[in-house]
Amino acid sequence: VWKELLNVGFWTAKANIVKPSMVEVSGDELSWEKPEFASSGIGRELILHVYPLLVQDGFYLANSPWVYERLSPIFPEEVYETWAEINPVDAEIIGVKDGDLVYLENPKGVRIKCKVKVYEGVKEGTIHVPYGLGHKVGGEWMKGFGANPNELIVYRWDTKRLIDSKTGYPSKYSTKVRILKVS
Repeated sequence: VWKELLNVGFWTAKANIVKPSMVEVSGDELSWEKPEFASSGIGRELILHVYPLLVQDGFYLANSPWVYERLSPIFPEEVYETWAEINPVDAEIIGVKDGDLVYLENPKGVRIKCKVKVYEGVKEGTIHVPYGLGHKVGGEWMKGFGANPNELIVYRWDTKRLIDSKTGYPSKYSTKVRILKVS
C-alpha cells in the first residue's frame, strides 16, 4: 500500500468503515442533583459563572497590549478592564444599569471591582464574568489590568467542600455573589 501511495500520490485503498454501536445509558448516569451553593443569604445573590475570553489563552497572550484592545466580540467597547454581564430583569431588581461600577462580593467577603454590562444573553439569577485579566505579576501589559473573578470562587463553605458529585472536582459554579455599587 505504501508503494502505491508513493506512486499515485494519494490513498486509493478502500477504507474499512466501522459503524459505532449505540451505547446504552442507564437512568443513574443521567441523574441530577440540586447543587449546594456558598451563599451569605444577605440580599439578592446571583450564581457566579466565570468563562474564558476567546482572545486570551490565560497567560502567554496576557502580556500583548493588542489583545486588550479587542477582548470581546459582543462588547468591543470594553478594553483593559473587567466587566460583569447581568440579565436586564436582575439589573432592574438590584438597581444597576449598563456602565455602573460595582463590587462583586462572595459570601466570604472577597470583592472584585468591575463594570456592569446589561445583556439579554445572561440567564436570570446568574452573573457572567470573563477571566483572563487581573494578573498580579507579569510584564508591563499583564499586571494591574482588571480583576480576576476566579478569586471569588468558594471551594469550602461551612464545614464542607463544594465538589461536583460526578467528577469529584471542586465546583466552579457553586458560588453566589452580591452586587454592591461603588460609591
